Order: sequence, then C-alpha cells, then structure tokens
Amino acid sequence: MAKIYSSAQIAHIVGVDPTSINRWIDGGRLKAFRTPGGHRRVLEAELVTFLNAMGMPLPESLQPAGLSFLVVDKEEKFLRNMSRAISRSDRCGDVETASSMGEGLLLLGAYQPDVLVLDLDMDDLGGPERCAQLAEHALVKHTLIIGSTGGLAAKTAERFTESGVALILTKPFKPAELLDAIE
Repeated sequence: MAKIYSSAQIAHIVGVDPTSINRWIDGGRLKAFRTPGGHRRVLEAELVTFLNAMGMPLPESLQPAGLSFLVVDKEEKFLRNMSRAISRSDRCGDVETASSMGEGLLLLGAYQPDVLVLDLDMDDLGGPERCAQLAEHALVKHTLIIGSTGGLAAKTAERFTESGVALILTKPFKPAELLDAIE
C-alpha cells in the first residue's frame, strides 16, 4: 500500500516550514489530493518525484530499499544461484523464486516485484503471445521483465522483445551481468 503524507509530516521529513509545503501544493509544484475534510495529502511517489525534480536530497526514510526480484525458472540450481547472488547485492532487496509458471503467476500477483526474471524456455510459459498478455497486465505494468534462455532463435527472441521482455540473457550468465543490465 502506498504511503501518504500530510503537509506537517513532509515538512518534518524535508526540514522546512509546513506553510512552504502548502504553497508548493497550492501552486501545483507538488502533486497532492485533498481529504473530504479539506486536508492536503501527498503520495510518497509524488513526494520523491518532486524532491528529485527540485534537486533536493532524498531523506533516508524515502530512499528505496533496493529492487525486489521474482525469478521464475524450471532449474532449481539456477534459482538457488540467482537468489543467493541477488540477495548479496547491495542494490537489491527481496528475492522470491518459483519453479513453474503457475507458481510464478501467484507470486507475481501477491509480490509485485520490480524485476521479473523469466525462463523463456519453460513449457508452461505459452510463448511470446502469453508473455505479451503478462506484460500488459496492470500488476506488471511497472515490472521490468528480463528473459533468460538456453538459446533462442533470433526470430523468436525478437518476438519476445516485441512482447514486453526488455532484455534476453543467454544462460549461463553471471548474476552480476543481470544487475549491470538492469542499471
């Protein structure tokens, strides 16, 4: 659930007077909404966007904890290695794994990761068409989809990239390659 802040809370976080926050909101510089009682409220994402646009330092409480990952692959060894390596990275937060597409879809809906690493060779994936449906789903709209494969024909790889897969990495690849590609 998205965090919501009052003008006073933002003033405390940013270190300015609450009247400055209200002027930013009333002037349209900081996007906000009003409660039925008329109080100004700001979503955390809007506050972060505003602070970045103004060149203001991002307080530690608003710093992202790291990227969350969901790795879906039929190979247990690959899942273990990726999970271990991603967890150790200082750029990453949580890592979840699934060994089937069905399990992956359940976790995807519940977990809503920043990055989905998807085995494109899985029998139950359903090919580029199913991948396109997945990429267009509301729960995945803001999820970076990265495909992993033992090797795809160029034509098939192109169809996957057209269907919403941002990047395809050929196995074996090092987790560091994945993290570098994301950046």
